[in-house]
Amino acid sequence: MTPSQRRDPLADFAAEIRRWRTLRGLSMKQLARRMGFDPSYISHIEGRRYSPSQEFAWRAEMVLDSGRMILRRFAAYEASQAARPEGDPATTVRRPVRPAPPEIPGGVLVEREVACLTYREHRYHCDVQRTIYNAGSEPVSRYPVRIHVDLRPDGRDDSDGYYHDHPLSWDELSFSASLETPLGRPIGWRVLRDRDSFKKLMLLFDGRSGPLPLAPRHRMELRYSYQVGDDKWGPWFQRNIRFPTSQLLVRLDFPAAVAPTVWGVQCTHTNDVALHTPPRRIDRGERVTFEWGTTDPTLATEYRLHWRFADRAA
Repeated sequence: MTPSQRRDPLADFAAEIRRWRTLRGLSMKQLARRMGFDPSYISHIEGRRYSPSQEFAWRAEMVLDSGRMILRRFAAYEASQAARPEGDPATTVRRPVRPAPPEIPGGVLVEREVACLTYREHRYHCDVQRTIYNAGSEPVSRYPVRIHVDLRPDGRDDSDGYYHDHPLSWDELSFSASLETPLGRPIGWRVLRDRDSFKKLMLLFDGRSGPLPLAPRHRMELRYSYQVGDDKWGPWFQRNIRFPTSQLLVRLDFPAAVAPTVWGVQCTHTNDVALHTPPRRIDRGERVTFEWGTTDPTLATEYRLHWRFADRAA
């Protein structure tokens, strides 16, 4: 076999990424955002100017769902790199250095999240519905959930001291979780962290006391809810994108009597900017609803809605 006839594993990997991106109807920018990479990164990978990392291949597989073809191409590329002698010019494709994104549990994609917050009689009621899809090769038997309250997200108050004296309790949260079937099927959970203003728990569907694990290439409709008094919940509602997510919808529901005003920001590790589209207001008699959504949420980004009540006395 002549050198010109030899397969180029890097070119094969780049072509596989391009093929599946095209099949899924995604632009380079859309794919990069869903994977949590800089928008120029996909262009460099497909143009073979950067060498792919294992993290890149794994995230691309999660988003593009290629039936592990992307991972096979990456394994072939890695094997070809290991076989080349040190100093071979073919191994010098640039691999950029960038901050490591947060760890993402393997295989899980969020196809749709609808997060609703309702303010009624001095309490905030939070209800979250998620459609999760197992894009990995192993069954998924648990799903993490976090509850975090703070009167001032900008950190200008003594939150630690306040919540030390007024801790968030499980009794007041009234937390519940279920699968979204016609009748609703309760699922169990276990507590991972229990702090004054922060709770982390794991929803369980391992088959021992409820639903079976989520099999590869299957999806599941999850729903969980809890409530917090307005003495502990500040005037903001935040969604953290910890899993690759296709669609996010946030809905706030207030009494019209408090005359609410709502705005939003997109927060990253380096910057906070106003949302590209403002929340949409819907007047419904004695209630006012604000809705905001995106079909391309960025991984490792926080989307936060703030509000102000003009007539707090009401």
